[in-house]
Amino acid sequence: RKPSASLAHNHRVTTNNAPKLNKTTMTTRTGALSSRLVLAFLALLCVLAAVIIRGNRRSATNSTRTISKATRMTKETTSNNMRSRSMVGGYSAMDLELLRSEEVLEIATFALAQHAAGLSPFGETFAAVSPEEAEGGAVQIKVLEAQRQVVAGLNYKLTLALTREDACLGAFRVTVYKPLPHMEQGLTVSSWGKTLGCDDEEVVDLLEMAKEGEEETALRVEEG
Repeated sequence: RKPSASLAHNHRVTTNNAPKLNKTTMTTRTGALSSRLVLAFLALLCVLAAVIIRGNRRSATNSTRTISKATRMTKETTSNNMRSRSMVGGYSAMDLELLRSEEVLEIATFALAQHAAGLSPFGETFAAVSPEEAEGGAVQIKVLEAQRQVVAGLNYKLTLALTREDACLGAFRVTVYKPLPHMEQGLTVSSWGKTLGCDDEEVVDLLEMAKEGEEETALRVEEG
């Protein structure tokens, strides 16, 4: 009977210890599984971070290439514009010979025709001229001052006086653009300047100088 009691006691001990061993094992396994899940999650985060960084690098590279291309195109366009206007400069005064040349007379006559057609902003109160008077020569135009600027063509900045039977009607400033021959365009008025009265000191002086120049030219023609 004593051995039987001992065996029963051992059986109870074994039975009582069995659940404790199973719980410990399950806890260990659960901890190991959790660690693996955490590691897997961290690895996934690393992969996503690498993908994002690579994408940002590609975007930055593409942006740099786009900016470089745009800059290059801008420089090429600027260079082409500079070549097409290679002789652009400021206004330069024209000497007396050019002042009375057919070139300047053409520009002045055009400006007179535009004014006679009512295309100037001066209104009817200033030196009213009809198209018939301008075309027929009843109203003459005198070039008092002339400046020329080389662009993609030529800009002429003129001070003109209108006369009828040698009587001054008034003066005005105007800028006329003459395009290059291959452009196949006509003359255009770039801007109308201010009007000047016949009693304006500047106009009086310029008219006197113009008269002296005409007399000198006539004298050279007679002597020649």
